Amino acid sequence: VAEGTWAARERLDPEIERCLATGWTLSRCGYLVRACLRAGAFELAERPDVPIKVVINEYVELAHGFLGPGDAAFVNAVLDRLAPRLRAPQAAL
Repeated sequence: VAEGTWAARERLDPEIERCLATGWTLSRCGYLVRACLRAGAFELAERPDVPIKVVINEYVELAHGFLGPGDAAFVNAVLDRLAPRLRAPQAAL
C-alpha cells in the first residue's frame, strides 16, 4: 500500500482535492492527514477487493490513533466523498 500510494499520488491528489472544502488544498492538511487520505484513496482506486466501508474505517481508525477526533472526522468526510468518484458502481454498498 505504501509504495502504491506514493507512486499514485500525482494521479490521486487532484481527486482528493476535489473532495476538500472550497479553498482547501491537500498541502494545507497536516502530513499524517495527507498520508491517511492518500493511502485511503489508493485503496479505493486500486483495491476493489476491499469493501469501501472497510477502507474508510481503516483510515478513520488510524487517524483516531495518531491524530485527534476532528482529524479523524475530516478523514472520514473526505474519503466518504471520494469513494463514489473512485468506485462509482460500489458506492451504494
